[in-house]
Amino acid sequence: YWTQTFFKGIAIFKSSSEKDACFHLKDVKTGFVEIIFQRVSNKIIHFIDQTAFFDHSDMSH
Repeated sequence: YWTQTFFKGIAIFKSSSEKDACFHLKDVKTGFVEIIFQRVSNKIIHFIDQTAFFDHSDMSH
């Protein structure tokens, strides 16, 4: 998925004019940040869910 996004960015970069290239590069960077943010958020949420689940099962026993 990472390489796919990366190559898409290169393709956009190559196919666009110099003026547009900067804008597209910004777009790709924003996309990367969003992907990273989503992944980190999902991991944190998953971790909290697991921790909460384990705490709850400990309390019930």
